[in-house]
Formats: sequence, structure tokens, C-alpha cells
Amino acid sequence: MLNTANMDCFAYTHPHIRLVESGPVAFCKRLDRYKRPYRTEVQLYKSLCALYCNIDQKLIISSQREARQQLRCIIGNIEYRFYKAYGMEIDDIRTVYAECAFRLEPRDDEPSVCLMHDWIYLPSA
Repeated sequence: MLNTANMDCFAYTHPHIRLVESGPVAFCKRLDRYKRPYRTEVQLYKSLCALYCNIDQKLIISSQREARQQLRCIIGNIEYRFYKAYGMEIDDIRTVYAECAFRLEPRDDEPSVCLMHDWIYLPSA
């Protein structure tokens, strides 16, 4: 539902671009081959927030609205768990929140840890 809601909203806001929806097998192959998986809660959180913002409540049907609301609950759960684990909000300046992309696919150079202090002192950073 979230995928179709995202695509429907994109098609509405960009009518000049033709979208073709992939089937599950093609979608998974594309992810496996070309895209890097999320490595931290911060990456996952930021991508889910981007998806949530991409879906305009006014442009979707009721089942998509329910899925969007469930997504909001998942985002809230990640915020709560992060706070319980680290004692700070997930978007605090002490986290790598600012270094992660606000999009569904992570960049190659995104941090592999949640806290900025840990990322700065990684040998590969």
C-alpha cells in the first residue's frame, strides 16, 4: 500500500514522468544488485520519514491512509526505542541524523553507526 501511495502521489505531482511499477521479483533484484541496505536505525528512520512525507494525505485512498498511519506508528516506535537505547532523540545533533539522506535509498558514504562521536573516530571515516 505504501509503495502504491508513494507512486500515486509522485505521478500526481510529476504528470510528465511516466512510472512503471516493478513486480516483486524485479524490485528485489534491483535492491540486491545496486542498492546498499540500511545499516543503522538512523538511516531506516530517515528513509521512513521521507516516505511518510512523500505520501500526501489528500491524494490517497482509505486503505493507503491506513498504511500511512501504520507507518507513522512505526516511525514513533523507532523514535521511542532509540531514546530508550541512547538517552537522546534520534534527530539530536549528537547522532548521525544530519549525515543521512532524507530519501529511500542510503548514500554510499553514510555513517555505519548511530552516534556522531562513534562515527568521527572510526578508522574508515
